Amino acid sequence: MSNPAYFQHPDVDGYTIVKECFSREEISRILQVIQNSIMPTSSAVYAIRHLLAEAPGLAGIIAHSKLIPLLDSLFEAPWFIVKSILFNKPVGVDWLVNRHQDAIINTATDGNVPGFTAWKKRPWGYSVQPPDFYLKDIITVRIHLDDCNENNGALKVLPGSHIHGILTTEKLRAIEQHTQETLCGVPAGGVLLMKPLIVHASAKNTSGHPRRVVHLECTTQELPAPLRWSERIAFTASHPRHTSSEAL
Repeated sequence: MSNPAYFQHPDVDGYTIVKECFSREEISRILQVIQNSIMPTSSAVYAIRHLLAEAPGLAGIIAHSKLIPLLDSLFEAPWFIVKSILFNKPVGVDWLVNRHQDAIINTATDGNVPGFTAWKKRPWGYSVQPPDFYLKDIITVRIHLDDCNENNGALKVLPGSHIHGILTTEKLRAIEQHTQETLCGVPAGGVLLMKPLIVHASAKNTSGHPRRVVHLECTTQELPAPLRWSERIAFTASHPRHTSSEAL
């Protein structure tokens, strides 16, 4: 992979693609860890949350990959992972995801904190919409475990839509009228870096091939007390470190 400095920061258009971040051998190891840990008998699992806790061998593979120095170059302060999910769109799945923004974070605790709204109790803690400040700091990493294209559910984004903050329905419609949608085809081993507030969607999987993605959300920001992130995994000296036992 080229020097990460040559890749456009996702702050510019809201996304960027790095095509050679993980080797074939690393992707094979990731798939094996996932298969052994959480998908031993069925592919009909569409999402696994707290993935790094559910598949503990996965963090070690990521820790020694090219992704870590890439993220180090993009953040200006020490960063950590606050959400890890496996998204699986297997062969024959006929559902799609409409245009939306990722405006929700997960916390281990709740609290009456100004600016945090739409609280919901979840099995892993709570989901909440935070002030824009926290969302704007996040970089989402989507590690593609399969070749991803228009036929098996590659993301489609509206470039630049992230700069407008959390959108009302009316504002979204206006942006849709003036923005050309871009298909984010990514080969296996590549990563899509994106800002949570970029408007994005994905189509049905009409191919004969699966679309599996490891979705990680990274930030430098701690939450105001008494709130704590539901997951918090920092990478120190190329080793993952779970710094919030409540998340696990």
